[in-house]
Amino acid sequence: TEVLLAPITTNLAAPTTTWVRLEAAIVLDEPQPPTLADDIHQDLLAFLRTVRLHQVEGASGFQHLKADLEERARIRSGGHVKQVLIRTLIFE
Repeated sequence: TEVLLAPITTNLAAPTTTWVRLEAAIVLDEPQPPTLADDIHQDLLAFLRTVRLHQVEGASGFQHLKADLEERARIRSGGHVKQVLIRTLIFE
């Protein structure tokens, strides 16, 4: 089951003047309560606020970011999240 998360817009930890907008979906192994998507959204928002721009530069930075997002989503869901699909990722 694929669930679209609400868009996330926040500033990064450094530089604080850089903003990130993330639109993502989660792939679940089975249907879950709607509140789970909200909990995952809040976790991902909190995580993105700790990210520094140099950590997400380049292809390897993107892969590490995706892996970190997936790990946090899996932990919050008790293992029900199988993948985080990044639909849009913009830094301003």
